[in-house]
Amino acid sequence: MKTKLIKIPIYGSELRVIIGTPAEATKEIKRYKTLGGDWSDLDVVRGKFIPCTHGVGIIYLRKYDAGVLIHEILHFTTYLMDCRGIVISYKNDEVMAYMIEYVFNEFRKR
Repeated sequence: MKTKLIKIPIYGSELRVIIGTPAEATKEIKRYKTLGGDWSDLDVVRGKFIPCTHGVGIIYLRKYDAGVLIHEILHFTTYLMDCRGIVISYKNDEVMAYMIEYVFNEFRKR
């Protein structure tokens, strides 16, 4: 199992990306205060965003796939913007685009 932590200083947040088996991921996810709590479908999904408290999140990937990762980063970004009171629309979606780019580039650095 691989775990990568990406800090988002501008929003006081962080994202943890977990790549591994569903059993490994479930054990790791249980260490955090998640919103929702039932991640029993990890064995049938290729990726999943798991929201935690205060705009923090976890992305689970069974194996690395850039497309699936970007898909899940979008879910994280939407959640983070909502937690910070930033309404996303076509007129101000640049903040979301920059966040997705930042997170993906930070992931690739590690």
